[in-house]
Amino acid sequence: MSLNALSSSLVIFSDNNVKFYLFLDGTRINNVALTKIEVSNISLGEHRIQVKLYNSNIVPFDEQIVITEKDATYEYVVITNGARPIIKFYAAYSNLYLQDHSNNYTDNDNEQVSSDVVNIREQGQQQDNVRKSLKITNETGMQEKCISPISKQDLDNFLKKLQEKTFDDTKEIMVRQFIKTNCISSSQLVLILQHFDYEDTKLSVAKFAYSYIYDKNNYYLINSAFEYSSSVNKLNKYIRKIEKGKN
Repeated sequence: MSLNALSSSLVIFSDNNVKFYLFLDGTRINNVALTKIEVSNISLGEHRIQVKLYNSNIVPFDEQIVITEKDATYEYVVITNGARPIIKFYAAYSNLYLQDHSNNYTDNDNEQVSSDVVNIREQGQQQDNVRKSLKITNETGMQEKCISPISKQDLDNFLKKLQEKTFDDTKEIMVRQFIKTNCISSSQLVLILQHFDYEDTKLSVAKFAYSYIYDKNNYYLINSAFEYSSSVNKLNKYIRKIEKGKN
């Protein structure tokens, strides 16, 4: 990972306050097990994060993530209450300016520990690890407001990055993060879906995007992105279920 292109931050935290060790691109980040870790100055692109639970015989598990935006913070949660531990995308934030962020906390064992912020800095950088964020997604992961769709240039720039990726799994990660942190229209989503090779992936993204889309009244345009009518039927069934739940 090049230190010359560092920009965004990565936050990993566990549910149920389970302590863990974090490895980023094969490098161990923390020597003391923590329940939350922040790594600053992450370069754009793909990264592999691996988690090893503290005092556990569970084999370390990992996740491939993609950092697509500069001056942003990406949060992932380590979920340990399921059949097997997983790492799941949680939220994304746009960093407006820097503010002090070095407080202490008390864990479940009532043990006072030092700040759980772990920094990777450019050599010679004197700036403190401080930040203030504008929350783009709320606690449920939904956008708080979508005022107008992104510009054609911004979409084209994203699609260019997306086209560089080979596998649908990697593309889906990028697209989900992009949808969560940007306002897009139905016609723009159609262009995004055209970059996936598999029908199932298109359907998965289309379902996910419905809650974030700028113009739900035009969501019928998404039908043109599918090859099979069965996919259209599954999407419409999903939308009816979502809308019924709101009533």
